[in-house]
Amino acid sequence: MGAKQQRRALTAMAVTAACALALSVASAAAQPRGTTRAVKPALAAAARICTDQSPANVAQRIDACTTLLQSGIKDKPRAVALALRGLAYLDRSDLAHAIPDFDNSIALANDDPSVFQNRGNAWYARGNFGRAAADYDEAIRLDPTAASAYVNRGTLRRDLGNNTEALEDFDKAISLDGNRPSAYLARGELYLRQRDHARALADFNTAARLEPRRAATYLLRARTHEGAGDLEHALADYAEAARLDPQNIEALTAQAAIHRRTGRLDRAIALYDQALGIDQRMASLYRLRAEAFAEKGERKRAIEDVNRSLKFDWTYDTIQVRGMLRLREGETAGALSDANMILKNRPDDAAALALRGAALRRGKDLTRALADLDQAIARDDRNVFAYAERARARLGKADTEGALPDLDRAIALGAGDLDLYRERGLILAAHKDYAKAVEDFSVVVKRDPQAVGILHQRALALRALGQAESALADYDAVIAREPANRAALLERAKLRTDHGEVNGAIDDYAAALALKPDAATSRERAALLMLRKDFAKAADELDQAIKLDPKSAAAYAMRARVREELQSKPEALADYRQALERDPHNRDLRQAVARLHDELTPKKPAKAAKVERTPKQQDVTGSTAAARPVREAKETKEARDAKDNRASRRHETAATRKPAVAAENGRSRAKTDGKNESRSAVKTTGRTAAPRVVVITRPQPRPAMQRAEPRVLRAGESNERRWKELTAQRRGPPPRFMRPPRFSDAFPDRVFRR
Repeated sequence: MGAKQQRRALTAMAVTAACALALSVASAAAQPRGTTRAVKPALAAAARICTDQSPANVAQRIDACTTLLQSGIKDKPRAVALALRGLAYLDRSDLAHAIPDFDNSIALANDDPSVFQNRGNAWYARGNFGRAAADYDEAIRLDPTAASAYVNRGTLRRDLGNNTEALEDFDKAISLDGNRPSAYLARGELYLRQRDHARALADFNTAARLEPRRAATYLLRARTHEGAGDLEHALADYAEAARLDPQNIEALTAQAAIHRRTGRLDRAIALYDQALGIDQRMASLYRLRAEAFAEKGERKRAIEDVNRSLKFDWTYDTIQVRGMLRLREGETAGALSDANMILKNRPDDAAALALRGAALRRGKDLTRALADLDQAIARDDRNVFAYAERARARLGKADTEGALPDLDRAIALGAGDLDLYRERGLILAAHKDYAKAVEDFSVVVKRDPQAVGILHQRALALRALGQAESALADYDAVIAREPANRAALLERAKLRTDHGEVNGAIDDYAAALALKPDAATSRERAALLMLRKDFAKAADELDQAIKLDPKSAAAYAMRARVREELQSKPEALADYRQALERDPHNRDLRQAVARLHDELTPKKPAKAAKVERTPKQQDVTGSTAAARPVREAKETKEARDAKDNRASRRHETAATRKPAVAAENGRSRAKTDGKNESRSAVKTTGRTAAPRVVVITRPQPRPAMQRAEPRVLRAGESNERRWKELTAQRRGPPPRFMRPPRFSDAFPDRVFRR
């Protein structure tokens, strides 16, 4: 672009005098007899148009220069006219006619450096860089002070990658002519390609100051701003370039691209419409507008634009674009058809293989999809789409270990799809790598603040890391955007409970219950109300919990404790019994029932009947009544000893068993003799027996297998501890039929219903 402007300025200086000479020669020497005086003004007008060099008048310039050449001019004037017509052909990109005119001009006069520069530009446009470099070198040899020749040669060297030599040429041009904008533009473009945005911006600012109405300067400066991330200034420069050159499609499409990046899709589509108004047959514009429609979600209109593009330029790349659009629209069959169409003629096309693999994945044919995606990556290891689709196919097979490296690779290659960060974050969280998961979730939330689901996932990960404050902040943000998010309310309530914010947790549980009543949530809220000593509200909440889940033993047990705190012990006992019916093996519930039963039903002493007795009768009866507890206790102990001895004898040998049996028989006879003697003693007294006093008591359970005297448990003493104490008092080897302790062993005076 810079070389074109440079050659025009150079040629204008070189041909001014030559055109005047050509006109004088044509008017004086080539005019035959009998011609009118109108020929001379016609040649003057042709010379004036031939030297115009305006790109808008290319056809008129070619005709004018041809008129001069046909007028019979020779030598130097003819060489100048040929050079000017060659320049006009070059402006029209007609290289086939431009180069021969430059050759003929040089054949007539080979001392004009501008002609060598223009022919070098023609060779450069054709791609013959060697001959272009030779012409630039000759132009510099003819005029070492011509700054434009250094700029042109530097541009060629820059495009060939010889940046050091190119920079030397640009610096030389600026040293020769510091007011030449093209030199600053060329050097600034070199800096831009090297991503040295600061130096590039400085050169473009200088060029804009020297020539403020050149659209190319603003285009290059806009690219620099865009490369540096300053999109607003880039957009302003692109707009200025479009204002200076309303037909500049590049300036319009560049603005549209920035609007697409910033999410202003309607503005981007309007700019594409404006560009299509300039050239309705440009296929690339339809493709770009199709992409904007697709990003907006209007995929049907996008497919229509792709089909229009195919009418003007049928290419495999456009077919690929249509296939991708069909895939996103859910037209799996159409996407598969487009992929097969490409692969039929280009079987190694990595993009088409990836497209077909993605279509197969959506059709649940994961095996064939993975095969195609493997081939696509083998042919193009930088295909982001292929890595992303293979990761999702592996996730479809529950292969998270294989999917994670593919997601890493896709993101490392610069994938901008937030779904990739979302999916990788979920996998990392499932693997309990919460720190990295938080990083991925943060990327998603930063670029899409409305991603409430990912904000919720980040809160869970932060909670797992122990960062309660950050997790609470995320829960607050989730609930602010979705007040009806019951899961977030419950999780925030739990986090507040762990953090000691009881009141806030109670409020969260209340909000969750308002959305959907639930017995478990009611119990959680009741527990916090009990912690806050608000037993009345806790009782109400537990009433609701029991109503929602009548089979819950925990709800009845909690309400029983609340009612005890409210001094409603009969109701508490009823709740404990309800809980015990639902959980009959719960030892704590049994103890609670026994405790409240004792408190509510105290024992009353038995009253003997009043009977008139003689003094002797009173003595006998009194002595008998006083001796009864001792005798009963002795008989109970003897019965237990006899039973234990029978069990112990099973472990004895035959030799030791006989003495034990004899001893047992002796004790039995002694007991019987004692009873008989007592009976006979009473009979021999000859006195009347005392009247019998009947005391009604509860039936006694079968005595437990223990040697110690039965006693009531002390306060705070558990059944298990009592059983260990009784077991430690046993003598001899334990019986094989030893059973586990029962609740009734510690409470022999009570009967429990199984």
